[in-house]
Amino acid sequence: MSGRDILQDDEVDWVFPDLRPGGAGQGGDLTQFTMEGELETFVREVLQNANDAAYSDLDDPVEVDFHIQELTGDELSEFKTALRWEKWKAQVESAADEENSQIARRIERFAEKVEDEDSLRLLTVEDKHTQGLTGPDEDSPDRGSTNFSALVRDSLESNKEEEAAGGKFGLGKAVLRIFSGTSTVLFTSVLSENDPRPDSPRLIGRTKLPQHWKGETRHNGQGFFGDTRTCEGEYEPPASLWGEEAASLADSLHVSRPDHETPGTSVTVVGFRDPSREEPRGTEELAEEIRDEAVKWFWPAIWRGDLRVRAQTSNSTYEGTIDRVPDVEPYIECLESECVKELEETGDVVTESIDISIPDRENGDDPEMTDDGEVGLAVRLTVEDEQRYTNNVALIRGAGMVVRYWDRNKLVHGNRNFHAVTLGGEARAWLEDEDPTSDDTDVENFLKDAEPPAHDDWEQTDATRDDYKRGTKRTIDDLKSDVEEAISDFVGPNFDRGMRGPQRLANRFPLTNQGTTEEPDGAAKIDGDADIRRNNDSEQWSFSATVTPADDDYELVEVEISLPRMAEERQMQDDFVPIGTFDEVPSGCAMSRRENGKVVVFSVDGNQDEIQLAGHSETDPLGVKTRLNVDGTVRPVEVTDDE
Repeated sequence: MSGRDILQDDEVDWVFPDLRPGGAGQGGDLTQFTMEGELETFVREVLQNANDAAYSDLDDPVEVDFHIQELTGDELSEFKTALRWEKWKAQVESAADEENSQIARRIERFAEKVEDEDSLRLLTVEDKHTQGLTGPDEDSPDRGSTNFSALVRDSLESNKEEEAAGGKFGLGKAVLRIFSGTSTVLFTSVLSENDPRPDSPRLIGRTKLPQHWKGETRHNGQGFFGDTRTCEGEYEPPASLWGEEAASLADSLHVSRPDHETPGTSVTVVGFRDPSREEPRGTEELAEEIRDEAVKWFWPAIWRGDLRVRAQTSNSTYEGTIDRVPDVEPYIECLESECVKELEETGDVVTESIDISIPDRENGDDPEMTDDGEVGLAVRLTVEDEQRYTNNVALIRGAGMVVRYWDRNKLVHGNRNFHAVTLGGEARAWLEDEDPTSDDTDVENFLKDAEPPAHDDWEQTDATRDDYKRGTKRTIDDLKSDVEEAISDFVGPNFDRGMRGPQRLANRFPLTNQGTTEEPDGAAKIDGDADIRRNNDSEQWSFSATVTPADDDYELVEVEISLPRMAEERQMQDDFVPIGTFDEVPSGCAMSRRENGKVVVFSVDGNQDEIQLAGHSETDPLGVKTRLNVDGTVRPVEVTDDE
């Protein structure tokens, strides 16, 4: 028996609430202008929602299947009848008739294309072992937000309370409509608890249009699809459908779940489209790319056994296993490989703990935050640069999602490339294979607050600025700077931490000798002191040197200075900081520049047993470890007959 045989038009339908007199209208969904319409954004947001909704009473991992269907012919006709397509489209046409309603006109054109081409793509995100859409159709003051209201009814609302939850802004559901050509989403759910009823599944739909007039009624743009038998007024939102009625209608809508026992939710994007592309992907290409994006961003949760992902078409199943995306394998090796003390060969991994002190909260029941937090860091040496994310740092916290692949290519000179993983908050315990501490939980909460709505970085946000005492920006900046410095110590030149003021990076480097009038015998022919330090404000190096012959029987002929960049205490070939101006030039010397200012030579005129010089480099924004090289040429002092 089909859903339309059980439920008549006066029992299930679309309802578009009216806009009360004096109420403020809205020209569409504002969140579509704040989120990027890329496929990776869609995958990140929906998987984050599913991962955060894990049902704690079950030991099973969260499972997420992406089902891609192309409805045509009789299947599409059945779907349109079950959805009350004509009622929905009439409302779209009224919205499109409004002036300056570009969003509604786009939806109208999409609907006309569906009818002309007799084809509609559905993408259903089906999760299992999650909480489901618990909560009544309507909130009450003593109840607050629920899973149902947060995902279906409300805008910009999140009810996630777990410390390690990935999202907190409620923007994840907005991406569903952004990727829907019809701006319509259907929800089918099996509840983990009998809240509010025991007879799962539950079914309801929602569309979002700009506010508009239809006849003499002004509508607020919201549209709800469900059980209209409980509606007391013409514009009262319908209730959810339940049990056999919901299951039967779900069959006609092609959104049914595999069973009505395993808790979870199926979210169906009606008319799935990628707003970043002019031409849609084929179903197989789309499924494969969804699988790859899932592994790329959620390999930590997959690796830990907390999440399983598949993408399915009518012909194929694409398993989201970590071996399917080679670009992430080096990051997994960061966490699996046995650690060494130093990075010498490709595949070597070192780990480090980075201290972090969290400013206290401004208020709350427990405002005191940890002063003794730690963030884990694992670094893998990668001599061959073949992967897409080489020289990136994967920023991760307890939610099991990669927040960002942070490009730190500037830390590398030569072929000592790397992959690194920063484990913040409750993820720190992964390196030690232990339970998170209370300090980890404090760091977890802080880093969650430090994520912007897109959850793609750790940075100063309204939450860190307003909810904590002063110093949050410095905390975030210091954490990133410490990560950079640790990586640089392991794989390349020492990165200068500008925010902590000038540091002396080289002191009393030994002077070398190059070229004498005699065969070298291993003994140095020049001596003296050399000093170099960085001025972080001007991004210049300041240097000075005093040079003398090592033996009184020799005199200086020529002194050559240069500023080579260093890697692992080795001078990089043909990588110099250009020398700028001099504050002190040796008297009695002629100065010349070679190799476009990379080398400065002082030719000594006459017998001199010491020269002194001081100067500055040109601007050097890289700021990596740099050495002052001083080379000298000497000759024996001529002995006159008088002597």
